[in-house]
Amino acid sequence: MKSLTHHDPDQFGHFRTRELPALLIILGIATLLRCHLLGAVSLWYDEACSLRISQFPTSEMLDAISRDAHPPLYYYALKGWTICFGNATQTVRLLSVLFGVSTTAASWWLVRELSTPKFNHPFQRRDGVAPLLAALLVAINPLHIELSQEARPYTMGTFFAVLAATFLVRANRKDSSHKIPVRPSTWIAFGVCTAALSMTHYYGLWSVGAMFLFAAGVATQRGAWRGLMASIAVIGISWAPWWQTFLFQHTRAVDQLWFPPLTTNSLLETVFQALAGGKHSGLIEILIPVLFFSWFAIGIFFLCSRETSDPLIGLCIISPLLTVILYCVLIRNILGVRYLIFAQTFVLIAIAILIGRINKRQFQIAVLVSVVAWNGYWCLELTKSRLDAAKFPGGMSAANYINEQVVDAAPCIASSPFVFTLLAPHVEAKKNFIVEYRREHRDDLLSGPSIQQKDFFRTDSILQTEKPSKIWAVDVVGLFGKSVRVKLPSDYQISSEARFPERYGYRIDYVIREYRLIEEQLPARSFP
Repeated sequence: MKSLTHHDPDQFGHFRTRELPALLIILGIATLLRCHLLGAVSLWYDEACSLRISQFPTSEMLDAISRDAHPPLYYYALKGWTICFGNATQTVRLLSVLFGVSTTAASWWLVRELSTPKFNHPFQRRDGVAPLLAALLVAINPLHIELSQEARPYTMGTFFAVLAATFLVRANRKDSSHKIPVRPSTWIAFGVCTAALSMTHYYGLWSVGAMFLFAAGVATQRGAWRGLMASIAVIGISWAPWWQTFLFQHTRAVDQLWFPPLTTNSLLETVFQALAGGKHSGLIEILIPVLFFSWFAIGIFFLCSRETSDPLIGLCIISPLLTVILYCVLIRNILGVRYLIFAQTFVLIAIAILIGRINKRQFQIAVLVSVVAWNGYWCLELTKSRLDAAKFPGGMSAANYINEQVVDAAPCIASSPFVFTLLAPHVEAKKNFIVEYRREHRDDLLSGPSIQQKDFFRTDSILQTEKPSKIWAVDVVGLFGKSVRVKLPSDYQISSEARFPERYGYRIDYVIREYRLIEEQLPARSFP
């Protein structure tokens, strides 16, 4: 068979047709892995916050987002999704599954654009191994699978990150005269994707910065400055109405959010977990520094490559991590495993490209098998962890119990905003479900955005009028190492109690107690 070149477009078209069935199989695998046990575990706190805020009326929703620590795009996407498909646990998470599978497809497209015959890359092969490998590695990566199973903005961000890089590669493509023509639509599409990324998760700004750094280099070519200015205009327009809110959020986050100071061990461990699906095994301690330096080695290799768009991949690998490290050292620690998902996606893409560039087929297969086995091992660990958590779905069980038992007008009081936020989306008697809260919720970044003024009260206020004969209380044991309990007057006694252990996100037990007013304390009734 003839090798594919830019002089043989028919063969290349046939080559892409042959590639489609394999891509569809990979997308099917990605979907199955992400849907497995999707609704088997309860929403954890961050997911519940996303769902709660997205269910507010539009005006209140924007106010709540402004008091949160995240940009607005995902919340509005989730709001539209739940309006169309409902707010069941599995349904809410399907939006992230959709973006996770879309990231898999976008990774294939990015590497396909890099390996188009016009680039004449050395990893251009007639079996299309590099693009399919990129899709496969994203499809089976345990961190991508885990974050695709959460109602959070991470996979939405990875989708826009890869899509933005793809449009930038297309904008950087040279024509037959070896000049880079102006492609307004491509540059505008790049600007839209970077704006969407930055409005999905603030950590995406590090990746946006890396891409615009590469784009500035492209702009030095004749005629490319207009395209760059067009993309900057798009992202500037999107940020103009949000800038003041961002500054307000940043100030609150600096004042109220705290992470332990960054140490060498925590840095190495975080990078290791980003490449090991968020997990850590004490059996392979030696691999922790190895993977950390491998991350930078891969990035530097692509950064120094002479291939046209390789430096873009290198920048998207190194720049976000390096910038975050500098921020952590100079200002405060903000490093987290899941926050590295945007840069980690490009590490997976780079590994796929490197495997595709191996000329010896046997060595190529050996490396591929090793990488797939690595991901397979951590996928198995993820599955075991999720199966264990599925045995104790305390949040879902507690909400179902409330829906079945609290059928009258008796108030049901959550002991903290944490408990209220976790259960409120799935409690049917919303008017009776309230939270005991004694602070100003608008000043509280951690628990304030997901609750409204009408949701909380002081216990004494509900007892100022005629005391209800029955009160339900939702307490929690093990929350941050302590118990949180609703405090009621001594004339209320426990008449029943149910306990629901939760092992996903936090190891806590929900305790639902039914209190009844002691008979002799009941006010006398007059009869006609």
